[in-house]
Amino acid sequence: MSCRDARRLLGARLDGRLAAGEGAALEAHLAGCPACRRERARWEASAGALRAAGPTPVPPALAERAFRAAMAGAPARDGGFVGAARRVALAGALAAAAVWLAALATGAAPRRPASGDAAQDPIEVAVLLWTAGGERDAE
Repeated sequence: MSCRDARRLLGARLDGRLAAGEGAALEAHLAGCPACRRERARWEASAGALRAAGPTPVPPALAERAFRAAMAGAPARDGGFVGAARRVALAGALAAAAVWLAALATGAAPRRPASGDAAQDPIEVAVLLWTAGGERDAE
């Protein structure tokens, strides 16, 4: 292992993110390289100082300021798939509401299936409502 490779792995070693093979190779390199051992000591001192400082309090309204800063540079959204799905769902809900309002306005109640009948097809209900509305308009 080169010194460059060893120094690249020091942070992962401190965090416990090294695989067993990488850890063994790093320890073998450190055993024979005083320069990398000094670098490891600096990493350990820095990590120890940061851990000893404890959590840093987050300033008030930092999240809001960060969000506004991020959105200031963000490209405008066109809605994409989610926007299209919302529009389709809204159109479906409006169509269903229109069908039920038409049923209430015309007084046409959906036929309740008898115990042996299958449930009525929604297309059939829509056609019945459509034709019932046309007959009422002709009167």
